[in-house]
Amino acid sequence: MDWIKKYQLGYKIKGYDNTGFEQTATDWMDNWLSQRVPILNMNMGSKGKDFKKASAEYAKQIFNVADTQGKYGTKSEVNYGITSGIDAAGKYDPSRRMVMYQKDKWYPAMSIHERTHSARGVEGELPQYKAIEKILKLKKGEEKDSYLDKPSEIYSRMMELRYNKKLDPTQDVNSLDGINLKGYDFNRYEPESVLRLLNEVADNKQTKKDWIDRKLIV
Repeated sequence: MDWIKKYQLGYKIKGYDNTGFEQTATDWMDNWLSQRVPILNMNMGSKGKDFKKASAEYAKQIFNVADTQGKYGTKSEVNYGITSGIDAAGKYDPSRRMVMYQKDKWYPAMSIHERTHSARGVEGELPQYKAIEKILKLKKGEEKDSYLDKPSEIYSRMMELRYNKKLDPTQDVNSLDGINLKGYDFNRYEPESVLRLLNEVADNKQTKKDWIDRKLIV
């Protein structure tokens, strides 16, 4: 949507860097989310063909992403407020609407990961989270982890994986071959449910009815 671009292009505040890769990350997420408005519509519990609410939700999410400031911080700055004993390379701080990274530990997909968190705004929940809870299943013998299995963390890791693997938002993923599931902590889950997680969008020839009939997530 062209009108949302005004929130993305040239967004820069003194002391923060939303140019360079931070802008690239925002644009990448905009492209991904905009391809999935019909699926987002279903995530919101609607089976109809009127995508106005889903379009508004997409616009809200990408505005939140674009409106989040990016900053390199020191180790103590990035880890402020995080549970003792954890050394986070990056984090999203909703109270300050900021993503922060330790400069010597930053890598491009980290921006995708943290900006995915920022899509929820200050205290919001995303419709995608509920869909993830319904789809993803732990392998037998795996114990639930309070951090790794949070839908918000799963969604951020999933977006990171999509970016790294250069997945096409208009194509299905038919195989997990060549995907390092362990690198994203997805080896904890049943492979079939991971495949469902990644199979977000049908091919370009499908109709709106096909979109609605599929139980997928954005």
